[in-house]
Amino acid sequence: MSNLVQHTPARRSRTGLWIGVAVATLVTGAALGRWVFPTESPAAGDTGPVPGTAPAGGIVAAPHGPVKFSQGVPSGYTRDRAGAATAGVNAVQLVNNLAHGQASPEIASTTWTASTADDGTRRALSTRPGSADQTSKIPATTRVTTFTDAAATVEVWVVAVGSGDAIGGGTNTAARWSTHTIQLTWETGDWKVAGLRANSGPQPGDTNATPATAPLTNGLYTYYIN
Repeated sequence: MSNLVQHTPARRSRTGLWIGVAVATLVTGAALGRWVFPTESPAAGDTGPVPGTAPAGGIVAAPHGPVKFSQGVPSGYTRDRAGAATAGVNAVQLVNNLAHGQASPEIASTTWTASTADDGTRRALSTRPGSADQTSKIPATTRVTTFTDAAATVEVWVVAVGSGDAIGGGTNTAARWSTHTIQLTWETGDWKVAGLRANSGPQPGDTNATPATAPLTNGLYTYYIN
């Protein structure tokens, strides 16, 4: 004869409590994952920042932008110094991701290119995968050197990290520091890139270098795509 185990009310209560905790944990994890890792793009008519709104799909709702992603391309920034700083940092990362095949050049060129952009900027924002530069560029600090509600200039101090085969075997790694200057104009409700240039340095430890930039702005949004 088999033994029947009777569940007391207290045991059933504890079991129900654990099930409730597990379900709540799964729901919370799914919500956070959808916020941090957006996977879908919102409707074409969704424009402008939406501060305080929980992101859904491709909506990000960062404090100063971007508002959304479309095939790896961010867009939608606030019309203030912090929004310009975030757009400048994201422009550096976008060019890097284009070279790595992690963003759509068609969308980037139409979303980010200012009507007054020079030829070099237009080429950078329509880069196809397979660029000779396959380093990973990481923003360290930034500052807005000029700002009006129609135009801004942003400097970003960047470290580029790369690796390759070393002579005699093994791997050789290197880091290169540079200062990127991004000229932005406000067009069709967003910051667009009118100019991009990069100068070497300053290198960490340089005693006579001009201070690179200020610490990253509070609320600044940087993005990375694996």
